[in-house]
Amino acid sequence: MAEHSEPLPIDVTVTWDDGTACFEGVLPGRGGEPLRVLYRADLQMEPARSRPLAPEEIAEQFTRTGGTPFVIRRLDLRYPGGLFAPLSALNRVRRTFLEKVEEAVVAAHRPGPDAVRAARERAEAAISGLVRTGGVANRLPSVSVYTDTLEGVEAAVRGGARTVYFEPAGPVVPALLEEAAALCRAGGADAVWKWPSITRRAFLDAAAPLLPSLYDAGVHGVMVSGLGAADAVREAEPRMRLFGAAGLNVWNHRTTRVLAPLFLRCTASPELPAADLARLAELTGGRPRCSRCSCRATSRRW
Repeated sequence: MAEHSEPLPIDVTVTWDDGTACFEGVLPGRGGEPLRVLYRADLQMEPARSRPLAPEEIAEQFTRTGGTPFVIRRLDLRYPGGLFAPLSALNRVRRTFLEKVEEAVVAAHRPGPDAVRAARERAEAAISGLVRTGGVANRLPSVSVYTDTLEGVEAAVRGGARTVYFEPAGPVVPALLEEAAALCRAGGADAVWKWPSITRRAFLDAAAPLLPSLYDAGVHGVMVSGLGAADAVREAEPRMRLFGAAGLNVWNHRTTRVLAPLFLRCTASPELPAADLARLAELTGGRPRCSRCSCRATSRRW
């Protein structure tokens, strides 16, 4: 799941049907309605020959959620007793169940056909209005996507995104960034490496030396949230294009004047009301591009 947030609590009930564990997970859904996920494991536990598994041993395996966006809030284990299975098999069953839960959560939050159709109609109307009035510098808007997985990169490119901001979780892995760049290049999109909102010294020491080789591999942009990180990028690889994240706190056109010599594109503060955002676009959109970039600070992360 793309967003890093507090773990989602799941209430889990496990029953056994002829030796097969059957899971029912209940977690908060959209609109206050609970989301229920059912999963019948592909593992049949056999009657134990010597030492059957104790309920505590099974519960310990089924409540582990490290590395997932979930936490088991309550486990109702209706174990009949007397059964055995390798602990590795129980771990596999748990992982598969949590994968099913994650798929269900994603599907529940995915807009339905009516919502997609309405959004497309609004976008087409907005684009049509820009074309009729000349728009901002006679340019049509494009779609940019933020993601933290290669699957997200691939889906964004397939969906028509022209810029993909990629912020992989965990340690810096050049191969992961190079693969993201290859996916973007194949789909005609720009790959931008999004740095963490707080770039600590350990991250800068690991990331900055990689920029020249990553640029040659197709990562031609870095998104940062602070001027210190921007300086680190420029010093390590002057060819790299800079993108400003919401952490730069772009509130008005005066800020954009300061940032224009540095950034190709900036993100307006997500706290700006719609009217203020429209005013910002109006004040910055008609200004000529600076000699180094096309910064207009009119893109906003939603």
